[in-house]
Order: sequence, then C-alpha cells, then structure tokens
Amino acid sequence: MYNINNDTVLPFPPTATSSTSSSSSVASVDPAATSPPIHRRPNAILSPSERRAKNELKRRLRYRRKVSKLETRIRHARSRKDPVVEESTRRELENILKTWREEGGGEKDKRETDECGTLVGGCSTTSNCDVEGGDLKKIEAIKISVLEIFHALFSDRRKVDDRHRHGTASSSLSDMNSPSSQIKKGKKEEETSHAVSLLRHMSKGTQDPSMFENAAALRGYARQKFTERAVLLARSLIRLKYDYQRKCSVNDGNNECDEVITQQQQQRKQDIWNNIVGNVQAVCCIGCGPGNDLVGLLCFLEHVKDSLLSDKDNMKNKNLPIVCEAYLCDYVVNAWEDILHPLSDILTSDRCHDISSSSSQRQQRLLGKAVRSRCDISLPLSHPINATLYGRVSALDFFSFSYVLTETRGLWDAFLSDLLSAARSGTVFYFAEPTPWQLHQLIELWGKETVDFMWIDSSMNFPEVAETMRREGPAVLLAVKQ
Repeated sequence: MYNINNDTVLPFPPTATSSTSSSSSVASVDPAATSPPIHRRPNAILSPSERRAKNELKRRLRYRRKVSKLETRIRHARSRKDPVVEESTRRELENILKTWREEGGGEKDKRETDECGTLVGGCSTTSNCDVEGGDLKKIEAIKISVLEIFHALFSDRRKVDDRHRHGTASSSLSDMNSPSSQIKKGKKEEETSHAVSLLRHMSKGTQDPSMFENAAALRGYARQKFTERAVLLARSLIRLKYDYQRKCSVNDGNNECDEVITQQQQQRKQDIWNNIVGNVQAVCCIGCGPGNDLVGLLCFLEHVKDSLLSDKDNMKNKNLPIVCEAYLCDYVVNAWEDILHPLSDILTSDRCHDISSSSSQRQQRLLGKAVRSRCDISLPLSHPINATLYGRVSALDFFSFSYVLTETRGLWDAFLSDLLSAARSGTVFYFAEPTPWQLHQLIELWGKETVDFMWIDSSMNFPEVAETMRREGPAVLLAVKQ
C-alpha cells in the first residue's frame, strides 16, 4: 500500500496513450495540452520557475497536512470532553498559522475564510463549526445510530458497552476475571488475529475465497471495520451540504482564487445532495462485506430526512422505509451470510426512532427489503455470476464501492465500463479507497464527458491536492452519470 504521508508525490501508472507516441504526433500536438500536471513531472525536466512552483505546492501540502492533523486532534478532544488537550492543541495550531503567515503563506489565506470567520486550514473556536467540515452534531447522531445497529449484531459487545455507559464497569471486575469472561476475551483476540491476516491479504489484492471460510476472521473484520466505514460514508456525504463555504475576492486576474468554492461548484454540490437525499430508493453495495456501507447510507438518510421534514410529515411517512430495496453483493456473499442475514432482519424490522425536531418517537423501518447476491467485479457485468445485479442495474439509484478497487486492482475495468453503460442518468456512485491511485484510473476509464466527478474527502476544496496521491485519511470520490 502507498504511504500517503510520504512527501514524494506518486506518479500515475503508465497508460497506453502516454507510453506510445510517434514523433509525428508529438509535432502536431501542443505539448502544454498533453503534458501532465507539474506535480507529476520529475524535477530534471522542469524549468527553474516550474521547480519553484512545485516546491511551493509541496510546502503548502505539508502545511495543510500538519493543520489537518491538529484539527482532527481538536475534534477528538472535543468529542471526549478533554479541554486540556483541546486548549494545548489550539495553541500549537495558532503557532503554526502564525509561522505560516510570517513565511509569506498568509497573503493568500487572508482572502480564504470559511463561514465561521477563520482561516481555511485553521480551526474555528466556534463550537457549532466542525473543524473537519460537516455538521458535528449530525455526524455524532449518525454514529450513535450506526453503533446501535452494530451492537444489535454483536450482543456480547453491547453488554460490555452498556456497563461502561452506565458506570458499572468498575463494580464488575470479578466478572471480567471469571472463566466465561476470559473465554470471550480469548475469542475476540483470536478473531482479531485472523482478521489482521485477512486484511493484510486484502490490502495487497492477494485474497482468495478460501480465506473467507474462516468465520473468526470475518467476525473480527466486522468488529474492526463495520463502524469505521459506515461512518466514513455518512461523514463524506455530509461534506456536500455542510463543508466550508470559502470566499475569495478576485481582483488581479491571477490564479490566487483557483481553490475557492465558486457559485457553480456550490451548485454542483447542492444538486448532488438533492439527488441523494430526495431520489435514492434503490441501492447496491458492491463488495458489501458485513454491510457497513448500507448501514452508513441508511443512517445518513434517516437523520438528514428527519431534519428536513416536519413532525407531521414524519408521522405521515412512518410506514414507509427510508430506502425501498438494497442489493448486498459480494463474490463471497455466502461466507458473510452469518452476519448479513441478521443484519437484513434488523434493517427491515420496525424500530423505535427519535424524531429530531421533537421529543416524540415513531416506529420506522430503515429498509424495505434486502437481496443478497453473488457478484464478481473481476468479470464482466454480463457474466452469469453477476446475473442478479445485471438485471437490476437500470433500476438502482446508488452504488457503493468501499476498498474494492484496490483489492481487485487491474481486474475491474470491464465490469465498471459495463456498469456505467447500463446505469440510468442520475445514478450516483460512491467510491472509497485507502489511496486515490485506483480512483484516478477510474476517472480516466469513465471520462469526464458523461460523468460528473466530485472528491468528497480532505481534498474536496483543494484542486491541487485532488490531482495528487495525497489525502488525509481515505480517498473518497462521488461519480454521477449525466
């Protein structure tokens, strides 16, 4: 796996168009139009001015990486109510911002402020403004809903968490030393050990179906990744609505303001948001694993729709599920059955739900029906293994792919080309990967003529970062078919 914290910008894998060019074609094509961006060219072929520009870009990226790290630390300290760490981190952040201004980075940043009145890349002291982008309270509410579903799947974990939540853990030390407790502890350690081995193979793309026959590995995988990836999907989508509203005054015709959110970009975000919140009723999770993406999407829609509807509308729609149908697809879907079957029961059953705008409650299903189906993206969509999905593609509104492209690198081109062709206009595709490597290849495969791409990760408002392999955390991309 690539190290996203490395200062060296990783190049894209070579493509056929870049590796095969004749002398005649070179003479007829404008080099400026075909040459890769400056950050993808070696220093040896750069002019002195280009080299200085590249170094300045790297300096800004290092600065933003430091700032993002401190912002995340502040967010975590705030969530666990640790004022000491929060205050010390704020002081450290202020020193970095001060140094940045003194070194000449502040002139541009003076014209780039967020809606909280603070520097972009700087942390707001206003408690209602999330330092990472997005509405913090809504994200926390979604996370609680995800955890409720996770605990319903793993009841032994829920009992332990309930003891800690009610402050009774200290009175149960003898229980923790009991034989049954030691057995549970040993079982979890075994699951974790098997899961680590499985994840290592998946990160390298060397997994095979036999590895998923280990129930302990799958349970350990779900314990480690379920909540994290469900919340990642929800947090990423919330960026469309609540991310920074950056401002800039263009007064000299230069590129000082290339990074700000223009009115057109803001409208794109709003259109995609309206599409997801208002139209998504049939979804498909490719490489679904334990179903984390589906849970993240359902909890996201549940809380967002509640905040948009009145109590009267909420009660009127109480018998309607949040999403009508979902397809859980994986090439080893049968191996996940012990988790996906009870998860489907949880999601399709009525449950008590707090209405966000009042203290009342209602019963509502998150999901109308769940279909579990085998799917292999290393084969064309028309292959018999993918028959169930193939027959429903045009009826689906939302597809999710989490850490699937990296695990099947070099094998998914035909499947995704077929999928895009079969999908209807307005279909939303969500991709999350550990690094942007495979997502850049996807953009080249699909092209920007028929697909609207939008990064919804740490590079969302920084075009020069979006083109690189750098991210703070996973790389997340939305694609909407035009």
